[in-house]
Amino acid sequence: TLELDRRQRQMCIRDRAETNEALVQRGNAAYGQGNFDEALTLYDEASVTAPESPQIHFNRGAVHYQKEDYAEAIDAFKVAALRSKDLSLSARAKFNLGNCAFRNAQRQRDSDLKKAIAHCEESISYYQEAHGMESEFSQAAENIEIVRLYVKVLLDEQKTQQDQQEQEQEQQNDLVKKLKELIERQNGLMAQNEGLRAARPDAANPDAVPQWKKALQGVTERQATLREDTGAVLVEMRHTVEQIRQQAAAGGGAGPGSPPQPAPATQPDATGFAEKVEEASGHVGNAMIDEQLAQDDLAAARQDTALAHQANAVKDLEEAVKVLSEDQEQQQQQQQQSDEQQGDEDQQDQQDQQDQQQDPGEQEQGDQEQEDQEQDGEQNQEPQDGGSENEPQEEEQRARESAEDILDEEKENQKERQPARPGRIK
Repeated sequence: TLELDRRQRQMCIRDRAETNEALVQRGNAAYGQGNFDEALTLYDEASVTAPESPQIHFNRGAVHYQKEDYAEAIDAFKVAALRSKDLSLSARAKFNLGNCAFRNAQRQRDSDLKKAIAHCEESISYYQEAHGMESEFSQAAENIEIVRLYVKVLLDEQKTQQDQQEQEQEQQNDLVKKLKELIERQNGLMAQNEGLRAARPDAANPDAVPQWKKALQGVTERQATLREDTGAVLVEMRHTVEQIRQQAAAGGGAGPGSPPQPAPATQPDATGFAEKVEEASGHVGNAMIDEQLAQDDLAAARQDTALAHQANAVKDLEEAVKVLSEDQEQQQQQQQQSDEQQGDEDQQDQQDQQDQQQDPGEQEQGDQEQEDQEQDGEQNQEPQDGGSENEPQEEEQRARESAEDILDEEKENQKERQPARPGRIK
């Protein structure tokens, strides 16, 4: 009876393994035809009877990669790399993790060069791990060099962007300084106008009228000079806007590009600064109109209305300063938020790397049937390579000696844990 039960269990295990293998093969066929949703469904069905199979996780990662769902692909490849007893499969999982990191770098290129460079460094790290596991893995070695070239392009873009931001900051500071000087001068003329209005001679003192008119004429002339200087600042602002947009149009370039050759550098988007200057120039134009009206009123000795127009001119100039200053404050806040977010991501990446470097150990099965099933699955399943194409990235060697020791130890452990009949990866 015991012998019969044992044979029945073995037959059940063999039947489930054959069913599992058939599902994986059908999934591979669907993958090869580009039917990625169907392939993913079949792999999910196969994982029901082999939930710990690293090959199935590898295959699922390949499907997510082709669907450009890199977050899911990364999760699947990490599981495959940690659970596999086959060093070759682990190396290819690391290779595909490098591919995913590079794709994330491409996505970040237009929005955040700093993050894009960080993803490149992550990609190179994965390629190095893959090459360390399989010294004959030539694609991993090639991708390391390609990504390094790509990082140089990103660094050039970052330098160009920083230079342009510094230039914009200088222009902005210069405009704000000139506008504040105009405000100070207009306030001074308002005070002089108010003083003359209070000291206006009456009919009982006709001798003081010529001197008073002469003083009023001086205020009128200075108001005219102020209007001309405001016009010069307005012309400068409009010229700045036109220059920025011409540079952006001339430098608008290629997209992120595709491996192996990195795309040429693109000019950073400066339209936001141009829009701010243009908005501020509208307020300066309004101030110039009020200054002209104030000049006309002073010439006609209408001091009350002149004061009203002078006050409006000050408000318009202050609005222009506010627009430009708000832009500067927003940039500082955005930079601070970006730095804080990047710091959080760096801490998370370090924690992920430490988790990956820890020895995951052998996966214990609930009973002998599951163990036999997984061994059969490892022999028969054929995972797809989700990233056999070359993909660029760059990084600097930051691995600490302790981390390298842990990684070397894990490599040796993985070699010892390789099954006697490892499956062939296609």
